Amino acid sequence: MYNKFLVPLICLVLGACIAYFVLSTRTETHTPLVSVTSIDEDTWSPKPFSQSTKKYMTDSPAGGVAYALSMLSPHLTDEAKVAISQDYQGAPNDATRKHIVAAEHVDCSLEGDAKPLCTIVYSETETRIAEGEYATVLWDSLQESGYFADKQAGGPIVLENIFCTIDSKLAQTSPGNYLYGFTCSFE
Repeated sequence: MYNKFLVPLICLVLGACIAYFVLSTRTETHTPLVSVTSIDEDTWSPKPFSQSTKKYMTDSPAGGVAYALSMLSPHLTDEAKVAISQDYQGAPNDATRKHIVAAEHVDCSLEGDAKPLCTIVYSETETRIAEGEYATVLWDSLQESGYFADKQAGGPIVLENIFCTIDSKLAQTSPGNYLYGFTCSFE
């Protein structure tokens, strides 16, 4: 028969030997972390970008851009469009998810009667013309963003690779006349 303390004692001694071996063979030289600053152009869609040309907008200007693009998007469901519309207009909803809307190209200008007209290219085969409310919201939001203050009245305003995210939960908890939860990037 063996002693009931013998097995735990052997395990303890073996554990101590392993710990000693690991600690004694450990080196104190640290390898610096490598920083990756380039983007693999083959994995970016729709087009690769340069960090120096990427611009960002948030809150109200981004909300208007995301709203207008989403209402005409052929890639969003009607349910998603309703949720985004409610988020933008401050109507209550139970949506807690995040939505994404993207377009390859937007070109807006003012027509002769000072009404904006925008062409939105979602993909090679999906192009929409924004007129009326959506064009006005898009034009006003782009002007509000401050990126196009140097443009002559009437435009044109051209954006490439537009990518917007809508956080319904954050938008629904925005206080008063503030609009949070919308972010867009573009070139």
